[in-house]
Amino acid sequence: MFLILILAATFAAYRYFPRETIPQPEFVCGGRNCFGGCCVHGKCQLKGINIAGYTCLGENKWESPDKESISSGTPYAVIDAVTGKSPGPDKEDSAAIVATVGEERIFQKDVDSELLFYPPQYNPDVRKSLIEKISSDSNLLQKAAGEGVISLDETVYNSPDKDYQKRLSLVKEVKGIFDSRLSRLSGTIVSIWFYNEKIGPLGYQKSKEMAYGKIDALQRNVKKGTITMEEAIDIIKQDSELEQIDTSYESNASFRFDVREGEKISLDPNFDTNLWKLPEGGISDVYLAKDTPNVNSQPIEAVFMFAKIEDKKLAENSIKEP
Repeated sequence: MFLILILAATFAAYRYFPRETIPQPEFVCGGRNCFGGCCVHGKCQLKGINIAGYTCLGENKWESPDKESISSGTPYAVIDAVTGKSPGPDKEDSAAIVATVGEERIFQKDVDSELLFYPPQYNPDVRKSLIEKISSDSNLLQKAAGEGVISLDETVYNSPDKDYQKRLSLVKEVKGIFDSRLSRLSGTIVSIWFYNEKIGPLGYQKSKEMAYGKIDALQRNVKKGTITMEEAIDIIKQDSELEQIDTSYESNASFRFDVREGEKISLDPNFDTNLWKLPEGGISDVYLAKDTPNVNSQPIEAVFMFAKIEDKKLAENSIKEP
């Protein structure tokens, strides 16, 4: 009789607590059943929520940002996003190492840390670019350490437990140091195009002659001090006759540049070289540059331009003024 009573009680419990509603101990989170969601730091997150690029699928499973894998357990990036810290992977776990740069190993946790800045746009291409960015930072840090500029330890280098904000601050500091070693050049270029993707109604030669006549007069007046660069630019923008040779003459009238040594200034490297040779405040000669109107065409003379150097700072062992 006692056995019959036990069986009856068990059957009654089964009727009132169907299998799918019986709490699953392994998914209890913060004192409640989290079978349909994901448990993060003692709090049950709803199915479908996206944290640091990872999507909760329920049953404490997460879909990776690239949609290529599903994992049980909470990803490091999710823990970081919720708590600001995570245990990190084992240093010797090769699966957690996504790249090796010189003497430093780059961990998945590093990518997760960078990913916190990009969760809405995450995709495999972003992951690749982040690894490249982290690798570039690593090269920079190792170069600085090799020169004795900084010292590296596990708080910023070669460890999954590094303080990532501290590392980013150090990278910024090193970039500033290296950047200060480079020569800088800034100024304004004035230009008149006569072949901007297509030849105007005046034809190629007459368009070229018109452009040169106008910009040569402007350059000579700027160099003599009769007008300023700003006035020369305004004269071009107000000259509606130029629409015959370049429908975008107003927006093409000028552009400013602020570059480091080795960076591109204009579409012509020879013109760029000439600009580096000018002193601060110097005005260049009028220069005839070529352009490639389309992919299948050969470079052709297309624009006249001249420039004024507004600021110039030379680093040691760099380009010397004439």
